[in-house]
Amino acid sequence: MVKGEILYKNGDEYNGELLNGKMSGHGLYKFKNGSYYEGELKEGQFEGRGKLIDKLNDLVIVGQFRNGQPNGICRVVYGDGS
Repeated sequence: MVKGEILYKNGDEYNGELLNGKMSGHGLYKFKNGSYYEGELKEGQFEGRGKLIDKLNDLVIVGQFRNGQPNGICRVVYGDGS
């Protein structure tokens, strides 16, 4: 694995580990809207333990991710603290 940066045409960006040109290992994916994911990735997807800060929906998800989605036991905290 190597460390690198990917800048996407849509304004998103990735900083972290790459394997065969894809996000794999640990990294930080920043969405154009200010949201971001930090954690484990595999073959270009959020995969493993991570944290998603969703600015659009005003929530934080911490836990396991699979195929880019929260999976299993996750902690969700909304902007109002609930």
